[in-house]
Amino acid sequence: MNKLASILAILILWVSGASATTHPTFEEGAQLFVVAQSGLSLRAEPGSHKELITIIPYGEVVQILKPDSIMLKENINWVSGQWIPVHYDGHIGYVFDGYLSPLTLPSYSFEKAQSDLNLIYPLESWVGVHLHAIGNQDTVTTDYYDQVTQMYESGDQLTRMNAGNLYKVKLNLKDVRIMDVYHLLKSMLNNRYEIDHFEKSSLFLADEGSDLKRIKIQLENPVDIRYTAAGNVLVTITSQEYECDLLTDVSEGE
Repeated sequence: MNKLASILAILILWVSGASATTHPTFEEGAQLFVVAQSGLSLRAEPGSHKELITIIPYGEVVQILKPDSIMLKENINWVSGQWIPVHYDGHIGYVFDGYLSPLTLPSYSFEKAQSDLNLIYPLESWVGVHLHAIGNQDTVTTDYYDQVTQMYESGDQLTRMNAGNLYKVKLNLKDVRIMDVYHLLKSMLNNRYEIDHFEKSSLFLADEGSDLKRIKIQLENPVDIRYTAAGNVLVTITSQEYECDLLTDVSEGE
């Protein structure tokens, strides 16, 4: 029993560690996107109650300044982050970086969801526009499924699989947080109604240390976002709709 308890304790620490070490360190000079739908507060000092300088609109870009030696950390509605100094439109102040993302927001109509809220095709389109493929696609064909995998710069990876009437897409992203991917998918929606439905369908799962480790979005075409053992973020979207041609190149946008 003692040996079993020790193994369980190690597993718990391993899961907690995988989640805790995935917060990227934003370097000085990095440019990040504001993903807060209602805008992000730029404040004179770190903290949500400090003097407000301005509201930075959704989709705008801020530049990271040299971080303070001690940064105030905070958790807001499952979004964890810290207050960091930034430059925006001639202003210098502090923002909560939980609502900043290194992932480029969609800019084309084909990166947006259709009326059925199927996010598979917008995600594939986003990959084709914003990630840079390296090498050739790896194709696996069996009696049960066809699978195509493409590698991208920085070690990102997209896998698409057909199995009967099931079509599944898996995107493995490095150096991002789980909420960065959640906000990216939300940015592919078209209006407040779709966003509300998306949020109400979201189930947030934490580990024993209360760190967010997985999000399940219970749509008609379900979405699963989770940390991997390597600390990457894996998003999986499954559709009961057969994709005709897996060999279509998604490394280039239209």
